[in-house]
Amino acid sequence: MKFSFFAAFSVFAVIIDSVVSSNVIEVTDKDFDKVVLKSGKHSLVEFYADWCGHCKQMAPTYDELADSFFKTSKDVQIVKINADKNRKIGDRYDIQGFPTLKFFNKKDVKTPIEYEGGRDLESLQNFVTSHTGARPFKVEKKSNVVNYDDNSFEKNVIDDTSKSHLVAFTASWCGHCKKLHPVWEQLADIYQYDNDTIIISEILTSDSPSDILKKKYNIGGFPTILFFSSDDKQNPIPYKSGRDLDSFINYINEKTGAERTSDGKLTDKAGLILEISKDIKGIVNSNPGRKQLKKLTRNLENLQNPSKNYYIKLIDKILNDQVEFFEKESNRLTKILGKSKDLAQIKVDSIQKRLNILNEFLDSGNDTEKESHDEL
Repeated sequence: MKFSFFAAFSVFAVIIDSVVSSNVIEVTDKDFDKVVLKSGKHSLVEFYADWCGHCKQMAPTYDELADSFFKTSKDVQIVKINADKNRKIGDRYDIQGFPTLKFFNKKDVKTPIEYEGGRDLESLQNFVTSHTGARPFKVEKKSNVVNYDDNSFEKNVIDDTSKSHLVAFTASWCGHCKKLHPVWEQLADIYQYDNDTIIISEILTSDSPSDILKKKYNIGGFPTILFFSSDDKQNPIPYKSGRDLDSFINYINEKTGAERTSDGKLTDKAGLILEISKDIKGIVNSNPGRKQLKKLTRNLENLQNPSKNYYIKLIDKILNDQVEFFEKESNRLTKILGKSKDLAQIKVDSIQKRLNILNEFLDSGNDTEKESHDEL
């Protein structure tokens, strides 16, 4: 009897927890019409399946979506139904894949609109707002700009020689600093996944202890921007280029090799080891000797570059007469990137770097092949 009581209590606790943890309304074949079609509310409905990986990946975002409108609008509801188990409703709306999202406007519930946008929170919120006029509750975004002061600068910037820092000395009363602020935030967002290479940081001199730093670096006006290279932290370089986003991106890419674009994606140079490009030129189809390949591998092993292992792997493919791998792998990675909206940015970056390196080998091979034809 005691076991039954605690078992029942545990189940009850789980049920209560599931209810309070999300504002998504779960429906079935039995109550779909009542909740979605007859409620007098706008409904965004996710048709999902338990086994669907993309559905599981989207679940936290869908919960956030429900929470954001639950707090601001009584006219909008975020709904989901397991259409794999509730076949009646799934068949009614011709659900062919998961997740499928459909919007039911309360003024025309018989003609739902299929959602075809991105699965990120902002895209989903914008879609609901555009069809309902309801505005979501938005939590203030966490900044990727790292703030320092007299007490934290030395340890985190000067003593850390593993990465570079672009540091803006600002003041809250400074008009030019206010103009720089949104650009600086964008810049930090773009390079947030390169924090092992570059940190976008700020010293707000009007709000934090900074007299020591202002004196040490002779800060006479605001904003003053200094680049602290990982190679030479004792001699920062004054930034003198434009204060627009593209100018900052070009500067950081040149100084660090991070290779980002203004939309946060990687360029086609990301991941490449430029100092050995000339050694790879023509190596795929030029039938190089084993000595040459092994020498190149030894040279790579001596480099301090995270891409070297992939270069070595590709050279091993050539050594083992597996040249067909290059084209197949390039095609495979290209297809994956075509569906990158479902991938974490770190994963996308990793794939893009590998694809860039593969294409360097392939391009080199094509160049060599062209040269041999020209000679004929």
